[in-house]
Amino acid sequence: MVRQTQLMSLTNMASKKTVFLMPIMAFPAVTHVEVWHQQDILRSDGVVTNACRAISVSVITFVSAVAAHAEGLCATKETAIFNCELEKTVSSLCQSTENGTLTYRNGIDGKINLQVSDNKEIKKDVFYFSNTPYAGGGEAHIRFSQLGYTYYLYDRTVKADEGPTFSTGIVIYRGKRKISNLTCNNDASIRAGAYQSITKETYRSIGSR
Repeated sequence: MVRQTQLMSLTNMASKKTVFLMPIMAFPAVTHVEVWHQQDILRSDGVVTNACRAISVSVITFVSAVAAHAEGLCATKETAIFNCELEKTVSSLCQSTENGTLTYRNGIDGKINLQVSDNKEIKKDVFYFSNTPYAGGGEAHIRFSQLGYTYYLYDRTVKADEGPTFSTGIVIYRGKRKISNLTCNNDASIRAGAYQSITKETYRSIGSR
């Protein structure tokens, strides 16, 4: 009832300019903006134009922010195959939506510590996928190597008495020696795209936990 009274007042005092209320009502997420501007409209006609411009900018900015959002360290034209929030950094394996190129990045706050990519023009595999089933679960890996180090991105599900347990992370080898097992602190997983788009190899145990 309060909203109807306010709109009637606007019709009486802003007459021809009430048409600008329609796009505001179509975006309930910006209701607080609508109320503030209604008060301005009631004060003078000169504010009506300014208020409507401000509302338009707010809505466009909101839509653009959603469209430009990318997960982890992936770019706007990439999708996340794996996104792992570690204790101090973030690791993301991203796939280009334009040409399928895979790129692994590790970094934080805009700084990239490591970046590995398979340039599709060179036709050389860099990333390899493997998986194995368990009773009530399974494990999947994505492997790549860089400067003598081998990285395994893993996603593991194990059946337990109280229900399945999930773990994801990154195991790192230097040569044949495992030197690190990093656990993701978010709800990470190897996405379905990895099963179709990454070159398959024979599964091997990596000592994940």
